[in-house]
Amino acid sequence: MKRSIIKLAIYLILSAKTPPRWPSSARTPRMVEEFSMMIFLIIILFFVFPTSIFAASITLNDGTPTTISDFNQEYQVNVSLSINADDGTVYYLRGSFYQSGTNNYCGYTWNGSSWFNGPYSSNEGWKNLLQVTISSSSASAILKAKLDSNDNACKDSGNYNLKVQRFTQGGSGTFDPQNEQSLTVNIPTPTPTVTPSPTPLSPTNTPSPSSTPQPQSSPTTRPSFMIRQRITWGQTLN
Repeated sequence: MKRSIIKLAIYLILSAKTPPRWPSSARTPRMVEEFSMMIFLIIILFFVFPTSIFAASITLNDGTPTTISDFNQEYQVNVSLSINADDGTVYYLRGSFYQSGTNNYCGYTWNGSSWFNGPYSSNEGWKNLLQVTISSSSASAILKAKLDSNDNACKDSGNYNLKVQRFTQGGSGTFDPQNEQSLTVNIPTPTPTVTPSPTPLSPTNTPSPSSTPQPQSSPTTRPSFMIRQRITWGQTLN
C-alpha cells in the first residue's frame, strides 16, 4: 500500500512539473479542475500523510540490567526496526546512553566482533556499528552497549536513558521515534589509597679512623770510652 502511494506521488510530481500546454481555445473548466485536483492530491500526500510514506520507528524491549555498577558491565536490549525500505537495505545501529536532562550521548556499541565508540561521521566510522539488513520492511537484532569511562558524559552515577541511533549506508544518522529504556548507573567512588610517609632513618655514626702511633726515636748513647779518651788526651796536652 505504501509503495503504491509513493509511485502515485512520483507520477503526480512529474506531471505537475510539466503541466499540459493547452491552447487557450481548448481550455475548458473541466481541464482546469483536473489539474487543480492533481496539485491538491500532491499536497495531501506530502503534507497530510508524510509519516505513512517515509517514517521509520524503533521498538526496544527487555533492556537489561536495570542497574549498572561497573564500566565494563554490558547492557543488552532487543531492537526492532520498522521502515519502508527495499529488501537488502543495510542500516547501522548505535546504542546511545545519555544522562536524564542532557543530550550528551556516550557509550560503546558491540558490532559483533569488537566494541566501537566513534568517530561515527568520518572515515565511514558508522560502518563499525551493529549492522542490520531490511527484510519485508523490518529488521531485528540484539544490541549490546556499555558505558565509556573516558567520556565525561558517562562518568557520573545517576539516572540514564538508552536509545538507538540509525545510520544509513551513506552515513546519515537519525533518532527514530522509539520507546527509550531507563536505567540506573551507580558506579562506586574509588577510595583513595593512603601512602604511608617514609620513616626517616637515624644517621649512622661512622667511626673515625684511629691514628697510628708514630715510633719515637731513642737518643743515641755514645760509648763512654770515647769520652774518657778525649779526657785523657786533654790531660796529656796540659
